Amino acid sequence: MTLQKSPDDAPKKLPPPPVEEVVKVLKVAPDDRTKEDITLTSRFFEEKKFFKTYIEQNNYDVVSQCSKFMFPESYETGEVVITQGDKGDTFYVLLKGKVHIRIIKNHQKFEFTLREYYEF
Repeated sequence: MTLQKSPDDAPKKLPPPPVEEVVKVLKVAPDDRTKEDITLTSRFFEEKKFFKTYIEQNNYDVVSQCSKFMFPESYETGEVVITQGDKGDTFYVLLKGKVHIRIIKNHQKFEFTLREYYEF
């Protein structure tokens, strides 16, 4: 967690950086990212539900390690990202836009939309 001392010496949490800065860092090859790059992306992702669990357990290393290896992907409207039944090997954090989900379970069709900052 990134903290900054305030004038009264009480730790003050820094706000997350803008998503544009995070995307810019994620476009840099993982081996070329600086410590500052990792800190910036960690500050952004530590507030997301999945990573917040690790922060609450004082396991900050998970966030920084993941931040080292994340990279951005872009998809066109209507393009399929995941097909139901595929083996899951990727974790997504939706930074911009939205994604439409269609699930068929027990012969019933469910549809919903995920918006920015959702994790799946």
